Amino acid sequence: MIDRTSPKPKGKAAVPMWKLLQTVFDGVQCERRFPWLALPRGDEAMEIEAETRQALIEHCRSTQATQMNKKKRECSPELLALKLTNPPRPKLEFDFFVPDLNLAFEYDERQHFTLERAASLEAYRDKVRLYFDAEVWIEKCRRTKCADTHPIWRDWQRAYRDAVRDISAAKNGVRLIRYAYDNLPTVDELCRLSVANRAPA
Repeated sequence: MIDRTSPKPKGKAAVPMWKLLQTVFDGVQCERRFPWLALPRGDEAMEIEAETRQALIEHCRSTQATQMNKKKRECSPELLALKLTNPPRPKLEFDFFVPDLNLAFEYDERQHFTLERAASLEAYRDKVRLYFDAEVWIEKCRRTKCADTHPIWRDWQRAYRDAVRDISAAKNGVRLIRYAYDNLPTVDELCRLSVANRAPA
């Protein structure tokens, strides 16, 4: 059951990725939602989601005193726990989805590459099947170290939202592939991906 799709990406930055996908995948959808793709509230979080959420709260606690960003030092572990446990907008979506291949794509802009995202990936990378190189993502996060302080808990929140997408996709049989803002695939790469993900006749 489809909750909602969009005729185009929400952000202009994702348009080049959208156009690339359209050249290869018929029927590719934008902003695809599923009933099961949502942030867990309260005690609804299953084991991996709960462990990842706790890892982010612990990251906040352990780095609070040494945060280079003054605003991020204002985010206490208690405040972060409240925000991650009671999300105001629990529903999530995949940036792009190809229905006949059960294949999803996420276009990660620069602001996704944070130390918080590295901490979230480290919490679950060995527990779910991922269709992108988690080690490459972690290294890029550590090198880029983006910071978004609007609101002050934003980096932890974004990292958790990305984590839940990865975990939920794996649990529901969706192959989720991530591409970074500075490393878009070529048409040839996408064509090979399309062939590799089609079931033999």
